[in-house]
Amino acid sequence: MENSKAYLFGAGAAIAWGGPTTSELTELIRNVGFKCTDNETTITEFLYNTLSDKKKDVNFEMIISAIEELASFHAKSQNNSQPSIIGSLFESKYDSEILNFDLPKTKNNPNWRLNIPKGKLFEYSRSNSQNSNPEVYYFQYLLNVLITSINNEIIRYSYKYQMGLNNPENITQISKLFLQWAQFHEKLTGLRYYTLNYDHLYIHLLKYNSIELFNGFQTNNFNPNSDNKPNVKAIIDNTYRNFQYNLHGSIYWKVKHIDERGYTNPEIFQHDYPCLPINNTSTTIEIEKERSIFISPIITGYQKVQKSMISPFKQMQAAFDRDLCNVEQLYIIGYSFGDEHINQAILTGLRHNKSLKLKIIDPYFLKNNIDEKVFKTLLLNRNSELTHPISNREHNIHYYVNNKHIAYTMTFEEFMKWELDNGIE
Repeated sequence: MENSKAYLFGAGAAIAWGGPTTSELTELIRNVGFKCTDNETTITEFLYNTLSDKKKDVNFEMIISAIEELASFHAKSQNNSQPSIIGSLFESKYDSEILNFDLPKTKNNPNWRLNIPKGKLFEYSRSNSQNSNPEVYYFQYLLNVLITSINNEIIRYSYKYQMGLNNPENITQISKLFLQWAQFHEKLTGLRYYTLNYDHLYIHLLKYNSIELFNGFQTNNFNPNSDNKPNVKAIIDNTYRNFQYNLHGSIYWKVKHIDERGYTNPEIFQHDYPCLPINNTSTTIEIEKERSIFISPIITGYQKVQKSMISPFKQMQAAFDRDLCNVEQLYIIGYSFGDEHINQAILTGLRHNKSLKLKIIDPYFLKNNIDEKVFKTLLLNRNSELTHPISNREHNIHYYVNNKHIAYTMTFEEFMKWELDNGIE
């Protein structure tokens, strides 16, 4: 793959379009969801305060991970007769504050639904089709509410750009700049996009400019409202020159928990319009024995590796691994190196692909000491010292490891302008 490139987009790449920051999503999550038994404090706020007493930098992903751990704690074994391993060893300390639900008087009905809060039927409650215990259902519903809130926030900034493409006058300057920048790259090497964001912003912008990005799914041109299955074979076979793979899922994806045979075997499908998880039945599966995983169309929290084991997450991650072992350049835009499975993929690429060069675009790369983490864990031997980069302070460009890897301490918008003005390699 001579002179080939891959692109990894993190949350920072979406900020110019109004994408939310981690702190903004954390503030959102703290204020939505079910209330504790005091009927005043949200469970998420309670968890935030409880975790903050013992941990630093508590964010929305840690809160969601805590809820997933609570669901795992309360889960029964597969035959629903015994507690989980962790439930056999420990007791839950905060049940009296958090478990604000009860069952209707028809408790003995195998298809019961939950009252949330106590005494009030939860509007989106569904019958107990998976034979789970009430506590697990309670936390599943809470996770569904939180994921839906995140989806709504992504829709807020991204979907309006898709709708605005119907009128060329509505296309913003940042979108025009991106289209110009992407067109140059597409002509040179194609567009191999991997994103950790949940939107299809680049897909819709480029389609407006007659550049189709394969998104990993089959399409049904006759019925745009149909459920489109993942095109797993095309992902594995590296069929397309231009694509975008959402490594952590998408607001356009939905989970069906019952397969065509009628068994609980969740599958992910895609729609042409954003989906809200609260409108669909939530589900958990055991990726590992005695370890229940909540399946959602977007992956957040600290169980990303386990959740990435189902299609198309697994195949898209494999495509990323494959590309890093073959391409010559990886553009890393707005990613703060907070996901270890992504870092490991980059590390594997650097180990086995001696031609791989990193271009990192992040205005906070030095200010937040991200450079120390990146180069100590990814680029330097254990006994090496982090050498000072050769820096062009005037242009905010910094060269590492004999000028092989470059960090641009500028925004994505500033970087696109810089490349267009100075030439794209």
